[in-house]
Amino acid sequence: MQEIDYFAPAPASLDEWRKDYPNVRGTIYHDKSSKGLNLYGKPSRHNAYRAEVSYQGKKYRKRSILYMDCVQFLVRLHQENTNEPELF
Repeated sequence: MQEIDYFAPAPASLDEWRKDYPNVRGTIYHDKSSKGLNLYGKPSRHNAYRAEVSYQGKKYRKRSILYMDCVQFLVRLHQENTNEPELF
């Protein structure tokens, strides 16, 4: 069981996690889309990571400000939907 540093900064490439978990499906992306205008009329933006994966025709999504939280979400779903042993 490997130690996970949840507060470690995300790598430059958001696909770095695939090196450790090559068989895990899904994608992680950083969302900076617009939320609209704030009280003072300035545009407000999201600043979070999103993880998405689809198993058996059902789409699963996770939003988090922590990159490793999204990685863990994809790995856990992979374990639940396959017969592989625990990966971390």
